[in-house]
Amino acid sequence: GVPATFVTQTRFEEEGQRGVPVPVGRWTPEAQGLTAARGGAANFLATRYDAERVSVVASPPPGQRARLWLLRDEQWVPAAARGDDVRAHPSGATYVELDAPGLFVLVGGKGSRVLKLSPDQAGVTVHALMFDDPSAGISGR
Repeated sequence: GVPATFVTQTRFEEEGQRGVPVPVGRWTPEAQGLTAARGGAANFLATRYDAERVSVVASPPPGQRARLWLLRDEQWVPAAARGDDVRAHPSGATYVELDAPGLFVLVGGKGSRVLKLSPDQAGVTVHALMFDDPSAGISGR
């Protein structure tokens, strides 16, 4: 329940173990998830994954709207890999619009990848990440 600054020394630490989200920047760990203590590109969650589909359960700050910006392998998510809830800014940047708490489908496509989620403002909470591989009957958090 207290904001803390999370840092990593190397990209290897930042990208962590498969399926384990690594916070970087200023976050408040709480029982219901990680809440951004600030927004911006220097504040993100990174996770390495190997799944057919990745989704997030997230919520905006109470009574507000927010964006959760997405990078896959250090680039904006390509059109063919975007989940149903991902939008593209005219600049090509990819994001999910958070107007209420919910489950948002982020990316699809098999392969070992790194996903980064960066809130545009303080108060965005990431409750859970879901990694699904329907072809193998595997689903998990």
